[in-house]
Parts: sequence; structure tokens; C-alpha cells
Amino acid sequence: MVRALVALVKAHSNSWLHEVGMHRTQSNTVHARDISNRVSALAAKTRVVEALRKEQIVCFPTDTLYALACNALSASAVRRLYEIKRRQYHKPIPILLNSLAMIRKFALLRDEDWNIIERLTPGPVTFVVPLQGTRSLPGEFFRSTVGVRVPDHTMARAILREFGGPVAATSANLSGTPGARRAAEIPQEIRDCVSELVEDDSAVGGMCSTVFDVQSRKILRIGMFSEHKIAGVVRSCKRT
Repeated sequence: MVRALVALVKAHSNSWLHEVGMHRTQSNTVHARDISNRVSALAAKTRVVEALRKEQIVCFPTDTLYALACNALSASAVRRLYEIKRRQYHKPIPILLNSLAMIRKFALLRDEDWNIIERLTPGPVTFVVPLQGTRSLPGEFFRSTVGVRVPDHTMARAILREFGGPVAATSANLSGTPGARRAAEIPQEIRDCVSELVEDDSAVGGMCSTVFDVQSRKILRIGMFSEHKIAGVVRSCKRT
């Protein structure tokens, strides 16, 4: 009887030790994979930022669609962006920024306007605002107004933060065709023209941003945020 009990205890102990060992192995594997992913993301971000500083064209994921982007302060880079996308020059390209503080450097607005932007930032809303400090952005492409947006996406924000300046960005598709919701949907013609491409579909929303003219309070394009949602924010800002 005693021997049987001892054997049973040993068997359970061995089984428990085996399970603990497997759990530790699995945990170590997951941890190693996580570290590898972080290193890869860091390297990708660094390459994109370096390309932007060299006034090259890049492509990376955002919270809406994949972005085709360049240094907004470089007239030659913005011109190249238009050419790659086959976009008509009279159609403005918005800029992505890292923070509300960055938006304030390019927009001149009333307190009520800022309240609206603060309620919807970061996120999938491009705000058309009166442009101030026009000397910094090339006047050939940026005139009296500009579309600005702070994306709610870890990689995109990391790129913008490290780059430190405005990034001209449009969806990574040829004009007149659907935006790229996944990396596989980015046309080969665009792939051939970019210096760096980050492929990660995990946090891409799959729909274009909503475009909202802050001064007129008009929605110029329906996107991820509905007209109802935008209208609710506008009403609430009027009451405060």
C-alpha cells in the first residue's frame, strides 16, 4: 500500500515537473519572439525615418490605410509623391503629425475649433485647417489650408515622433483605385518606387480617414468616423 502511494506521488511529481518545464519553454519561446518582433519594428522604423530625412518616398501602415509618404518640407519629394500616385496637382495632400502640439505649429484656429480637434485626436480624422507658417511648407503644394492628422497607430506615431517634422501622406494606391487595406494590396508599381516599406496589417483599420473642414464644420469625405459621430462632438464642444 505504502509503495503504491509513493509510486503515485512520484508519478504526479514527474508529471507536474514536466508541465512546468513545458510552460517555461513555451514562455521563453514567446518572450524571445516578442523581443525579435520589437527589434524588427525598431529597425524598420529607423530605416523609414532615415529615408524620410533623405527626402525619399516610403510606405507604412496607419490606423486607416497604408500610407505613401515623404518629407512634407521637401518640394521635390512631394512632387515625386504626386507622380508616383498619378495624382493631379490641384488635389492637396494632407500631412501627418505626431501630436496636437505639432498641429498648432501649422494651424491658426479658435479655441472652439481646438476643442473639436482635441476630442478627435489621435484618430482617423483629417482636419482641414487654415495654414499658418506657410514659409516652412512648399507653397507649390500647400497654400491657404492644409489637411492635418495625428494617427492612432503605434508604428506610424513612432516614425513621426522620431522624424520630428510634417510628413506628407496619402493612401498607398494609384489615383482612382481603392486604398491599400493590407500590404498585399499595395500595387507593384508603387512598391517599385518606394525606398522603404513596412508591412504589418495587424492594426490597419481598412478604411480612409474622415475629412472634416474645421472652419465650415462640413464633412468633405466620410471615412472611419461617421457624420453622426463628428456632429455629436461638434455639438458637445458648443455646449462647453
